[in-house]
Amino acid sequence: MKTQFILGSLFMTLSAFAQMHSVERLSPNQIKESCFYPETVLNFTIDVKQKKNLVKLCSIDAYSASTDPDVKNTLMCPKLTSSSPGLYLIENENRLSSADFKQKVCATRRPQKLVDGEDFKKLAKFKTSLGYTKAHSSIIYNYLSKMIFENLTVPEAVFRSLDYIEQKKEVVFALTQIEKLKIPKTQIIVDSWVWLSQLYKSQKPPTDLKYNDQTILGILIKDIKAIQYVEMAAGPTIDSKQEKNLSYQKVFSEKNIIQDYARIQKTEIQALIESQGLADMLVIDTLLSQRDRYGSYGNIHYIPEWLKIENNEMTYEKATLDDSKNHVISTEVTAKQAQGYLLVKKIALLDNDGAIKNANENSNKKRNVVARLNHLSQKTYTRLMKFNEQLKNAANIENFKNAFLLKDTEMATIHTNLAEITAILKNNCKTGFLKLDLNTADITNQKMNGNICE
Repeated sequence: MKTQFILGSLFMTLSAFAQMHSVERLSPNQIKESCFYPETVLNFTIDVKQKKNLVKLCSIDAYSASTDPDVKNTLMCPKLTSSSPGLYLIENENRLSSADFKQKVCATRRPQKLVDGEDFKKLAKFKTSLGYTKAHSSIIYNYLSKMIFENLTVPEAVFRSLDYIEQKKEVVFALTQIEKLKIPKTQIIVDSWVWLSQLYKSQKPPTDLKYNDQTILGILIKDIKAIQYVEMAAGPTIDSKQEKNLSYQKVFSEKNIIQDYARIQKTEIQALIESQGLADMLVIDTLLSQRDRYGSYGNIHYIPEWLKIENNEMTYEKATLDDSKNHVISTEVTAKQAQGYLLVKKIALLDNDGAIKNANENSNKKRNVVARLNHLSQKTYTRLMKFNEQLKNAANIENFKNAFLLKDTEMATIHTNLAEITAILKNNCKTGFLKLDLNTADITNQKMNGNICE
């Protein structure tokens, strides 16, 4: 019989525990808190950049109590916008007391970035699984974006347990702020915090959130800057012929993204890179049964980057956003374009916790998007096929399930979705309906190498 570590309703076997890199810290109540993430998943090992970001997340002290120079001292502000309750972990370099911090930085619905000339930087968000949300989804999205998908930006995330007593205090403060700021009770975020407060009335952590009898389990997700892609918010239509959004039109059209590889236009390069991200998004959301991507504003973002093609090499530089965070600084646009740079949009998925939990609420399956895709990257396609082959092995299924603390039913849904997706894509590739032409390498090669369907 295997030894098991009980995580509330979850069971972590020794083999699962062995996959994790773990860091422990003490809360003000001397309660042990844990931060952990899988170092390997199947045959994928996190790279240097990803590991650096994961280590940074685990180096966060949520109570500004550390004297270690490698530790980021932060304090927490409640998330009072959108729909799900969460906590912003904000850098506290000058070690404000908790009371002063709450009064100054947490005074408004969105935390103050500049107080008395001091910068307060959001480092991460803490989120738990409530209702239809599955916080763990954010970690799976990040890993799969690296393992399989060619051109998706997904923020790093780690598992994190926090002291239940301290979390109760944060909920009380959040409800106080809701009253103080007169946030309308009709807003979903108010209901969410009230709901959480009801759950937290129990002496011990509620089962769905429990890590152990003294802590709750959630995730820490890195804060990254991106522009909300409002034009994409509604998602694709059910019928490709009725699609009015030009960006969605491109991935559902038989027309080539690049018309002539010997005379590639700048607008075609921009369209190819954006289409790469959109096609990847449609596939990963179908794979993980995402139900919360589309809506009034949507959960789709993009990161503007400068691209320069020189001597058959492509180099990227991050663009600088203005104070509104919705536009690239105009003087930079003028200077970069004069230097031969091209501004491109890289699709970013920042909010992914509406996935996995309910297989019947798969927005993209309802829209039949995978079967309608006309364009995808060769790299994404090949890796998807490999992933499907890997999950035909029982040991690999167990490895993947353990890495992300998935229930058997959740793993089964992902497995079923993957088999369906790969079967559809392979058939469409063989018939020529699907073109594996969203490849940045084709731009510098000035040719399309053709589909490799097997």
